[in-house]
Amino acid sequence: MHIASMTEHGRKPFVEVCLVGGALYLDVMQHFVELFQEDGFVTGSAQVTEICAPIGIMRQQMAIWLNSYSRNADGDAGAGG
Repeated sequence: MHIASMTEHGRKPFVEVCLVGGALYLDVMQHFVELFQEDGFVTGSAQVTEICAPIGIMRQQMAIWLNSYSRNADGDAGAGG
């Protein structure tokens, strides 16, 4: 499972998550986040950002989210610790 290796098998769970897509996709992704939290790959207190808009706007908002996160990161670019 890719998320396991990305979090060092839960030792460095994600503390921030961004979900991007249409409403139905967001519903599915929200469920996955819950499952990942149960398995310890995402912290229970993780900040979850949801972006749902026309594709061009989603891309812009996701880029803003990624850029703001990369400026604040001081370690791995995806997992907290």
